[in-house]
Amino acid sequence: MVGMQTTLEKMNVCQRSIGWALGLVIAATLWTSACTRANDDISDQPRVAETGSREPDVGRPNEETTGQGAPDYQAPDYQDPIVHVQRLQGSTFLEPGEVRAYSDGKMMFCSGVRGANVVDVSDPSQMQVVGRRRPTLVSVLSDSRYPRCQHVDYNGRNYLVTHRGDEIQPRSFLTVFDLSYDEEATFSRANISIEGAVFGGDLVFAALHEQGVGVFELRDGELLLVHQVAATELENAWHVAVDGDVLLVVDGAGALVTMDISSIRRTGADGESPRVLGRVEFEGGGQSIDTNPEIHVAWIAASAGGLVAVDYSDPTAPVVKSSTQAPGAALQVSASGNLG
Repeated sequence: MVGMQTTLEKMNVCQRSIGWALGLVIAATLWTSACTRANDDISDQPRVAETGSREPDVGRPNEETTGQGAPDYQAPDYQDPIVHVQRLQGSTFLEPGEVRAYSDGKMMFCSGVRGANVVDVSDPSQMQVVGRRRPTLVSVLSDSRYPRCQHVDYNGRNYLVTHRGDEIQPRSFLTVFDLSYDEEATFSRANISIEGAVFGGDLVFAALHEQGVGVFELRDGELLLVHQVAATELENAWHVAVDGDVLLVVDGAGALVTMDISSIRRTGADGESPRVLGRVEFEGGGQSIDTNPEIHVAWIAASAGGLVAVDYSDPTAPVVKSSTQAPGAALQVSASGNLG
């Protein structure tokens, strides 16, 4: 009896094993069939480009529209409007920030690892770096390779760099370099974050985010904050431009604010503080601004709002003239010629 019981137990185990094996075979067969159907379904769907977007079917012949097998698709001819002339020699590890071009054949760009750079581009095929300055105030790691820099400007004899503050260099600063005497002056103060800045005569105007606009003066080797305007019309001052007696401030909240700086331009730091003249809103968020003073048009990079043109010929009532969507987000703009 013991031998027979043992034999029966072995047979039960064997039957269960066979059942499990059959179950696995059936499951595998069903899985293979499901995968085959899925592949068939997928093959009938439009292909997906590498970027994750659907490839367009417009203009692509297929069996449904022609009744014949689809020939190889050929994309329409496309000519890139940008012509590569020369690559600036050096390391590609730049962490570039703002780039500005000037009428004297100079270009200036900001680099988080190289600081402020002045390049002679009078002959675009023979670009040459003619000046480079790294702010003395370096990163919290005391590593001079990472001076930090987001915005730049140049007036022929001086240039400036700004840094808003980040995890590498928490301290925000504005540094002005005097090329004539090879000197520099830096302003840095706790709780003040400096974004875009430009020269306006002997003064420097800077966007201070939620704290409005700052006016700086270089005096006896020191860079002094002589005026600060925290206007209610400004939520997040991001960049500035100067046209004569008008200061234009682009707001990250999606607005352009015009200010009267006539008094301070005539009498310097002792003049009256800038006062608001007008304000106009636009779609997106203001990131960068450039102007055409001849026709009083401001071009604004408005992030998701694309490129926005504002007519400020009457600074008390600026008007959005046009807006154009751009692929991605418009973060910087530079205008030249008689665009309008």
